[in-house]
Amino acid sequence: MNESAVVVDLRQHVANGLEVTLSVDGPHLVVALHGEIDAANADLLPAVVAGAVNGDDSVRVDITNVTFLDSSLLRALLICETRLLIDGVELKVRNPSPQARRIFELTNLASLLE
Repeated sequence: MNESAVVVDLRQHVANGLEVTLSVDGPHLVVALHGEIDAANADLLPAVVAGAVNGDDSVRVDITNVTFLDSSLLRALLICETRLLIDGVELKVRNPSPQARRIFELTNLASLLE
């Protein structure tokens, strides 16, 4: 991965409303999610992440602009983490709201947080 401060804004509307922005932040591929992430669209996340990773050592899923999340997102993140770990790629979640942080803590998934 190129570690320069290049930001590639590839906003894409994926089927069922999963909106994602891909960028590079130093050594991290950043997958920024937007809007509501639930059972209607969360299952698309692992494919999006897998398709975006290209020799990257680290992925950060930014949930700053997520307005709603449920356990479907947590499941999708665990799938992403498992698949990426096989290739030695670290996955962390960044910028959770206080409510989202609490959900990660209550489900014993705080280790996913950056």
